[in-house]
Amino acid sequence: QIEKARAGVNAARAEYIPEVGAFVQYIHENGAPFVSPNSGAVGLNLKWTVFEFGKRRGQVSERQAEVAQAEENLTQVRRHVQVDVEKAVRKLNRAETALDSARQLLASATETRRVTSDRVEAGTANQSALLDAEAAISGAQADVLRAEYDRSVAAADLARVTGSL
Repeated sequence: QIEKARAGVNAARAEYIPEVGAFVQYIHENGAPFVSPNSGAVGLNLKWTVFEFGKRRGQVSERQAEVAQAEENLTQVRRHVQVDVEKAVRKLNRAETALDSARQLLASATETRRVTSDRVEAGTANQSALLDAEAAISGAQADVLRAEYDRSVAAADLARVTGSL
């Protein structure tokens, strides 16, 4: 759009250039005895509007305004893309942090189940505590899977925004 607008400015400025043409004319006449049978003419033709009452100047100003508008649009698009990329990077960082937390929670739940299993074998805890610990492991595994999914979605979103798909 910027290049198109700049070409428009150049075209509007070209209106200041006068139109110049050259011509050559040759006439052969047999029918009139008082006129020379062969005659020729050479000349220049110049067209230039002297009084244009600001029309050309207005066109140039209008085209320059279009260039400024196209440059502003480009700046806004660049800012928008930059914001989208930064947003996607933050989302990916949050997803990676959530994945690390979910993995640590799974490790903690696994350790709690091991300790509870030892306590059940020793007779200091009942079977329901062991079942609760196993349920906590299943929940932690589900959280890890959800966090891995969220991280994959965030990575795909970043790749889409940066155009590296």
